[in-house]
Amino acid sequence: MRWTALLDIAGALLYVDASLDDQVSRLGQSDSAAADESASSESLRTLEVLAQEAIHNFGTAREGFVAFIETSWDHTQLEQVPRLLSEVAGALRMLELPEPADYLNGVRSYVAIELIGKRRVPGGQQLDTLADAMASLEYYLEGGAVLRPETQPSVLDLAAESVRALGIVLPSVALSPA
Repeated sequence: MRWTALLDIAGALLYVDASLDDQVSRLGQSDSAAADESASSESLRTLEVLAQEAIHNFGTAREGFVAFIETSWDHTQLEQVPRLLSEVAGALRMLELPEPADYLNGVRSYVAIELIGKRRVPGGQQLDTLADAMASLEYYLEGGAVLRPETQPSVLDLAAESVRALGIVLPSVALSPA
């Protein structure tokens, strides 16, 4: 619910900002050219805000993992991580990026089921694999691939491999070559 409200507020603010910018820039343009430019500018800004919010939520989830490790496996440090990762995955789906969203959901499932639900402490290999999955997804998000997904396909390959190694099977991951 909170995520939706934030997106609505961000969209409204972007609309007001874009409208003011467009009114100033339209002074010397034809009406149809100005309308096309306005819609394009507003869409790009909305995507940028959505991507920045996803990056912020991912960073907060990463901080939860760091706190989990630094507190000698205090599972309460992970309580918000599944929700945050789910929100990031939702943002990626809105941006029409289902593959990285599936990988995020794989990590979310691992955290929710294995770490929180079963209160497990990951071994060295599992921790490295989880770190690889998180690092590759973070690199994907922060590297601008959210707005230009074709630029970093190999990063997603590492995420897919890490999710598989954690034992999480998702439909799109299961169909990918191993």
